[in-house]
Amino acid sequence: ATVEDYASVSDMQRPYINQTCDVCEQGTYQLPESDQEWHLVCDHCNTILWCYTPQDYQAEFHKDRTKIKGFFGGYGSGKTTTCCAETIRHVLETPNGTTLIGAATLPQLENTAQKEFFEMFPKELYDEKNYSKQKNRLITKNGHTVLFRPLDDEQKARSLNLTFFWIN
Repeated sequence: ATVEDYASVSDMQRPYINQTCDVCEQGTYQLPESDQEWHLVCDHCNTILWCYTPQDYQAEFHKDRTKIKGFFGGYGSGKTTTCCAETIRHVLETPNGTTLIGAATLPQLENTAQKEFFEMFPKELYDEKNYSKQKNRLITKNGHTVLFRPLDDEQKARSLNLTFFWIN
């Protein structure tokens, strides 16, 4: 199949669709069954190729290994996407860790950070049964726990043993 045969290929995926897998060198990268636009999956070994390509200013943020850092900008500057990508990197690199994703209120959390996280994080890396909407908690296949919390009450974030946090 050619790239033109895929009506739902995103601009992020387009450069990599049908390319030979870098890991097994036998399969090719194809659209995921989940139809998410942020990654592709090898049709031979199931390797996930994440298609996020940061702008230069976002790449500078990702290179910075400072323990606590901030990313600020105006509307549409990529704050949520950049911080979400940074969070996903940490989740994938830290098995059995715990991450807090927070926002001022529950509607803010659900409409921005949490929404973006589930759009970007490959569904192949968690089982639906390991996401509790009631507890606002996701456990990924590598054992990492992601907590989603509104921060309008400081008690909701107290006494957490975290490996990472993102406040949107």
